[in-house]
Amino acid sequence: MPLPLNRISLIASALLALAGGAVWLWPEGVPDIAGQASEQRRGLLLKTDGVESSGSSAGGAATPSASGAGGAQLANVLADFDVRKRRKRLQDMGAEWGRTQPEAGWALLSQITGLADREAFAAALMAEWARSQPQRALSACAGLTAGELRAMAYAAAIGSWAESQPQEAADWSARHLTGSARRSAITVAAQSWARENPQDAAAWALKKATQPAGLIAIQEVMALWANSDPQAGAAWAAGQPAGAFRDAALDSVIREWADQFPAQAAEWVKAQPDQSSLAPQVAGLWAQSDPQAAAAWSRDLKDPELRQSITDLITTTWAAADPAAALAWSQSTLSAEERSQAEEGILQSWASDDPEAAVAWVQERPEGTARDAAAEAAFAYWSTSAPEALATWLNEQKNNSLKDIGLSKLAESWASSQPANALQAALSIRDAERARSVVTQVFGDWQSHDPQAAATWLSARPALKPLLLSEP
Repeated sequence: MPLPLNRISLIASALLALAGGAVWLWPEGVPDIAGQASEQRRGLLLKTDGVESSGSSAGGAATPSASGAGGAQLANVLADFDVRKRRKRLQDMGAEWGRTQPEAGWALLSQITGLADREAFAAALMAEWARSQPQRALSACAGLTAGELRAMAYAAAIGSWAESQPQEAADWSARHLTGSARRSAITVAAQSWARENPQDAAAWALKKATQPAGLIAIQEVMALWANSDPQAGAAWAAGQPAGAFRDAALDSVIREWADQFPAQAAEWVKAQPDQSSLAPQVAGLWAQSDPQAAAAWSRDLKDPELRQSITDLITTTWAAADPAAALAWSQSTLSAEERSQAEEGILQSWASDDPEAAVAWVQERPEGTARDAAAEAAFAYWSTSAPEALATWLNEQKNNSLKDIGLSKLAESWASSQPANALQAALSIRDAERARSVVTQVFGDWQSHDPQAAATWLSARPALKPLLLSEP
């Protein structure tokens, strides 16, 4: 007696499930829309047995655990639509397999197609596997294709190995790995080592000072050392021979120190014979949290060129948060020469956020060279970021020196893209000398890259021919 169709479907489904397949049959007339949608999505994330016909995997031949219960568990996880939840479940699953059946768990990796999902699973599995069998775990990593996933897997394994044997893990990484895999592995090994013993980790990096591994390691070591004893770390770095290694060590420890305790780092830097490479870093970080204190500190720097550059850096950073306060400080504290240079940076920063407010501040200043210089800075950014808005604003202004500066900056901004409009703006400048200079420059540029269009424009304006066609 033939079996009913729905009975055949159910039996087929059961057989496929036992074989670890990812195809499910449903009794006729019983559609499962939600199940179909989940299965379609799972097919994108999970390689089925039909796709992986060879049965091979990232960790070697697929085992019964990997293709059976493990495959079913993985399919269930990958069917989760919540990305954050799915990644967390993959991490938990990878860690569990890494503790219990690492080879079988590694065989499951080939069934995951999404890169971020593969990374979540592989990193968690490797981290656990390497705690007990670091060499076997690292051998498994070698079977991956070179790239981001392999680098991440190596880093996860090295990181766990370094918790108990940091020097062995670091030595192995420097000796056996290359490229991004070596950078990632050395980074995590140095971090793990420096948390427990930064002096020994730094000494290891110093022995490899002329190699990429040494430069990678020292930056991580010094960042960690700065969190436990920044002064000792900075002193150690400063005591090394001049060169790229010393610079990298100092840069890393000072950057981390200044990010946490900028005043302390700044005082240490001030006492050093060579402040030029370290002071800007401290000043930039300090200005983000307390620009006024950073600015006051900068006034004690002895080198006038360094002091000026640090002042400009601080006031420009300050301007991003409170440009009016930065300008008020510069006017009350700096000399005329220092103030002019500092105000240029402040106004450019202010104009990037609120150009009309920056120009309004300039308009309130007394006429003269200082105001013109400030206007040049404010209009320079506005003319490149929003030239049409500047054109509208200029059309509403009375003729004066500030409007002339704005028109000249607008003409310069439009010169390559809208040369006819640029010339119209330049011809509106009231000051004859400035107008002549801008018109000549814009027309000359236009003539050099599109002589026919430039000639056509000029033919309609015969009065300008003596100016623009005269011999230099």
